[in-house]
Amino acid sequence: IITCDWSSDVCSSDLEENRDGHIYCCNRFGAAAKYISSDDLKGAELENSFGELKVYFDNAKITETSIYIRVNNRFGSMVLYMPSAWNVISDISVFLASSEHESRFTATDGPKVNVGGSVTCGEVKIIYV
Repeated sequence: IITCDWSSDVCSSDLEENRDGHIYCCNRFGAAAKYISSDDLKGAELENSFGELKVYFDNAKITETSIYIRVNNRFGSMVLYMPSAWNVISDISVFLASSEHESRFTATDGPKVNVGGSVTCGEVKIIYV
């Protein structure tokens, strides 16, 4: 079961995408904070244009050995808060932008989380909680 706290009107969600453990979130021209709660997260697609999007994965559990999170950030800021037990591998393409992945000791027994996608004229930050 996956639940999302869609606390902002600027985020559109597709519940069909959420059924199989996949999250979709789109934020445009505003600020939004999303809290993902899942017993079996399989992946996510996060889009942000001309706004600020914060996504908290600290209440999400991954049962697979690895998942993929795709980000698409244009002219805005995106911050992903990941559990410290996850092995996050960031492979985000940047153009006139920045992608920051907080350095830390990598957990060896946690699930592998591949974060890919693109950021144009903005920033993406990955922070461990």
